[in-house]
Amino acid sequence: METPAGIVLTGFVAHSPGEHPVEKKADERAFVLQMLREELNDNSLSIVHTATGQPFIPGHSELFISVSHSNGWCALVLSRKAVGIDIQTFTSRLDRGMDYFVNKTEKAAFGDPPVLQQLYLTWCAKEAIYKQQEGRINDLKNDVTVFNLPSLSETTSPVSGIFSAAVNGTVCELLFWLDEEKALVVTA
Repeated sequence: METPAGIVLTGFVAHSPGEHPVEKKADERAFVLQMLREELNDNSLSIVHTATGQPFIPGHSELFISVSHSNGWCALVLSRKAVGIDIQTFTSRLDRGMDYFVNKTEKAAFGDPPVLQQLYLTWCAKEAIYKQQEGRINDLKNDVTVFNLPSLSETTSPVSGIFSAAVNGTVCELLFWLDEEKALVVTA
């Protein structure tokens, strides 16, 4: 799908029961490469990584790419500017680790208890921004503050929109998509 951030591609890889995590990751990486090749209509393309782990397409320095995987779901964004993407499937564990990534300002805005989807949008936003910044964020919890999150209830209805984050004082917009099983966030 075409967005202000660039082209966002998503898909699902069905894994075999008992498949080893290394094999799952390899399947997901192959699927992402397949999506990229189909989108750009070039079966010779490859994805390699910089020393900091940033993916790129050799021979296409005009394109920026970001990739994410979560339990079979794969997401890829192609852009003409630095970009980040994160996809996460919902589990009941994220709220137990919220003190790791949610700062005081965000926690005050969430309400008590926080809505699980807000936690996922916050985590995905911070991961996407970290990727966009090529890892140049010292303290993800406190250097990135998410705000203007949509008012959400524990819903299973698909919803999409825009919210904001401040990265060391600079405000940026993020695009999001939520459904009954996952959250996806892309830097705009």
